[in-house]
Parts: sequence; C-alpha cells; structure tokens
Amino acid sequence: MLPKKQTTPAPINNWRDLPQLNKNRAVSPQAIQRRRRFILNVLGISFGVVCSAVLCGYAIYEYKQQPDMFQMKTAVQPLETIYFHTDGVLTREWVESKLGIAKGTDLIALNIAELDEALEAQGQVRDATVQIVFPNALRITVREHRPVMRVRINGSDGKVQNWVVSELGDVYPGFNYPQATLQGMPFLGGVNLIRQGKGYAPIPGIVVVAELLETARYCVPELYLNWRVVLLDDFDGRTDVPWASIKVQTRGMGQVIFKPKDFRKQLNRLSSIMDDAGIQRQALLKKIDLTMENRAAVQYAKAEPVIRGRLR
Repeated sequence: MLPKKQTTPAPINNWRDLPQLNKNRAVSPQAIQRRRRFILNVLGISFGVVCSAVLCGYAIYEYKQQPDMFQMKTAVQPLETIYFHTDGVLTREWVESKLGIAKGTDLIALNIAELDEALEAQGQVRDATVQIVFPNALRITVREHRPVMRVRINGSDGKVQNWVVSELGDVYPGFNYPQATLQGMPFLGGVNLIRQGKGYAPIPGIVVVAELLETARYCVPELYLNWRVVLLDDFDGRTDVPWASIKVQTRGMGQVIFKPKDFRKQLNRLSSIMDDAGIQRQALLKKIDLTMENRAAVQYAKAEPVIRGRLR
C-alpha cells in the first residue's frame, strides 16, 4: 500500500484568508451579573420618576379641588403667664392694657415685632423686648425714660395738663411716678411743642439741660430745691453759638442765667454768691448772670421799706 500523500496548507495571500474566530465568545458570570444590576437600576429609576410624576400631578389636582386639606394645623399654645421687668415705675397691668393681650391668647399667633413697637411707641418706654417662653409664657423687659422736668400742655378737653420731659427730650404723660418725684422737678418754659402723631416731637437740647439739673442736684442741692422754671427761649440745643443760654427762675435768687457748658464751675460761683452774708440777709436778687468767664453779674431788686409798728 502506498503511503498517504501529505498536503500542505495553502499559502495566505490576504486578510480574507485568515481563520475567523468564533463570534459567540464566552462571557464571565461576573459580567453577566453587572449587566443585570445595571438593567435593574435603570428600570427602578425609570419607575420612580414615573411614580413621582403621577403623584405630583395627583397632588396638584387635589390641591386645586380642596386647598384647605393641605393647610398645616399647629397646636394652640395658650398664654398663661407674663413675666414683667422694668427699671422704672411701670406695672405689668399697664403693659397688658397697652398691648391688649388677654390670658389664653395663642402664643404662636402673636407678632413679637409688633408688640415691641407698640410698647416703644409709649413715651415713657425707652426700649422694650418681648420674648415667647414656651410652653405658655411671655417675658417682657422694659427700660424707661428718666423724667427731669414737667411741662404744661393744653389737653384735648381744653384743660391744662402736667406732662413730663425725659432726659432725652421726650414729652409724655407720666404714669405711676410718686408725687414727691414730680413736685421735685422744675417746669419747662420758653419752648414751642410740635405735634407728632398722638404726642409731641422730642425737644432739642434737653440732654444739655438734664446735665445742668443733675449737676445742680448733687453739687448744690439746697439751691436746686428753689428752682422753679427752666426757660429755653435762648437755647435751641446748640452750645457753640454766642447767645446760647439757659435761664432758671428761682425762689430767692431771682433769675439765674447759665452758659450751656462748664456747669460745675458756674454752680460753684453761684454758691459763693449766695454764701455772701450781705446778699442773704439784706439784698433782694433780681438776676445772676453766670455766662461771663470767671465772674458773675448780679442785679439787685429794689427793696421795699419795711415799716414796723402801728401807723398813725
């Protein structure tokens, strides 16, 4: 038997003659698992977007049909206690009457900013703070103006009323001040009160006048007790003009004129004048001008002769 003839492979002349690989190559289990997770994630996200859109559309439809159903209802917090503190003479009852807050008022419904403004609109209140103290209380803290003078005004009924002037020039009807405090303050004159809202505009220059009164009260208290009226017809709050002066009508010293600065120095000069034995015992004073530097001008009133015994 003749041996089989061995054949040699045909020569490869171009790329088409290359052997082709199997198109259905094997895929690892890990890759199949990742592909499944990706597909499931895409389906889940798509389903969630569709459900959200449906729910939003339904909510909008229901809101248009029944808007009251979507309003949030909060629990009522009834007011039971008001904690009140002041550095002056106001009372909790006075504050409650000005704010119009009754026991049982819903704390959540209160507008704290409006309550602050309502209190600070009162002339006697310098500033106020209102705070909610849960579960059922309000804390109200008030800082009051300090009165330094009294002023007479014409009331709406035509009767003259005594109001007070604060250290900052605010004019208001004083509440709950002791009578001794009011009687110990001089009256204010020589000013034109300007209407502002339900009250009057602050008076300029009162800060300077308050300094004079405070210095006199502590430096020469025995003289200050005789001060009756402070006149500001020559003082508008400016201390640098040459004609600026503060006049004080007194009992026993006539009219005392101060320059609106260096009050302690002027009061020491006034005290020296009043310590003069001759002035105290014999002379009647009409005016003491302390506005000149390092000296004072004293004007005497004509003394009426004193007749002792029985007329013939």
